[in-house]
Amino acid sequence: MNHRWARFMVLVMALCLTVFVMGPAAIAQSQTQQGKYVIVTDGSNIDGNRFIEAVQNGLEAFAQHKGLGKDAYGMYLSDGPGSGQKESKIKQAIEDGATVIILVGYLWFKEDVKIVAKYPNVRFLSFEWTAKSYPDNMINLTFAEEISGFMAGYAVVMDGYRQLGFLGGDKKNASVIRYGYGFVQGANEAATRLNTPVAMKYWYCGSYSPSAEIQARMETWYAKGTEIVFSCGGSIIESCIQAAQNNNAKVVGVDQDQSSLSDTIVTSACKLFDQAVIYMLNLYNAEIQCWPSYLTGSSICLSLAEGTVGLPTDDASWRFASFTLDDYAQIKIDIANGTTTVSDSVKGRPKVKMLKVSYE
Repeated sequence: MNHRWARFMVLVMALCLTVFVMGPAAIAQSQTQQGKYVIVTDGSNIDGNRFIEAVQNGLEAFAQHKGLGKDAYGMYLSDGPGSGQKESKIKQAIEDGATVIILVGYLWFKEDVKIVAKYPNVRFLSFEWTAKSYPDNMINLTFAEEISGFMAGYAVVMDGYRQLGFLGGDKKNASVIRYGYGFVQGANEAATRLNTPVAMKYWYCGSYSPSAEIQARMETWYAKGTEIVFSCGGSIIESCIQAAQNNNAKVVGVDQDQSSLSDTIVTSACKLFDQAVIYMLNLYNAEIQCWPSYLTGSSICLSLAEGTVGLPTDDASWRFASFTLDDYAQIKIDIANGTTTVSDSVKGRPKVKMLKVSYE
């Protein structure tokens, strides 16, 4: 027997022995070390829900990049927003082998942390909860909305708009306030750099639903010279869009790229939920089934460094006349290196220099 044949036979025997020693259970265990990642919704309607769609896109992109099989990720739709209905789907996901559960939707409530705490061996990721504390097996994500708002305000002024408006939903909602105050700061920064006065009307309508009252107020703004309004409050953008269409004016969308809603939308101040999912799952250690300990049991804010806030840059979404992608890249650099600062405070109105804000 020659040496090559001997080495070949040794290799074959070693492989056979490995399979025999490991057995089917051990092989299956090694496969599960990659983890199983699932989404559990809050019981709301998922049709047209861009939040859920973005999270799903992020999970799928992560899975494809990691080469995970279809059985390694998925989504469970809760039958309703009740705690029992949501926990039922969580239990089902865990029974099916879920190691990481992403809780998606705005009908999860701070009391639902009690559900999460029941399953300490499973890791949970949530978005924008307001609990006072979080179990050690959970990470809650928030976003630096002021950065996205700043980008939108800066961009529209640099693009030539001089009469702006901000339409907010609930004046007590910290996210809405950060968006609005960021918009003010961005517009002021651009006006200061251009040494050009800019004006802004600012109003919280107290609602997240479209109404005749909101549209009438926007009609008045546009008729009196407002050129573009940042609509920040869910579906109230429908009232804003209708008023803009009636007055040949423009709108800034919020949270997701809303350019598909209307040609009046110039840009959107975005939270990039898909990128947030990818970022967090890349931090997850599937072998030991945990995130870094300094992140767990807490709420963390994702910002420019994580690539999770900003403006949409696809060709179809970029509707500026003169503000370029290079201009956008530069202001991001200025913020990242501290040349330009953006406050996240929701206490006290932002100080302005070249911007006149009329709070209504």
